Amino acid sequence: MHFPGFRSIATQTPQLALYQTYYNFCLPHASLRQALPQPEPTKGTGSATQWRPCTPAMAAGLTDHVWTLREVLLYRVPPWPQPAGV
Repeated sequence: MHFPGFRSIATQTPQLALYQTYYNFCLPHASLRQALPQPEPTKGTGSATQWRPCTPAMAAGLTDHVWTLREVLLYRVPPWPQPAGV
């Protein structure tokens, strides 16, 4: 039986993985921001930058910068180690 709008798990799994990666590596969270020791001047006429944006992956120590979506899409995942004798 076919249900309109129904997607199989095979199509949802990669979409969910991409969303989770974007959420954890690309999307800074206000609750995780870190205060800068010295405010940095902006290039325009606005007030100085006082906070460093931080993602959940940065807070966990997995990376040191906010990733762009391009970086995520171009990242090559290393192969899993194969068990001995396979």
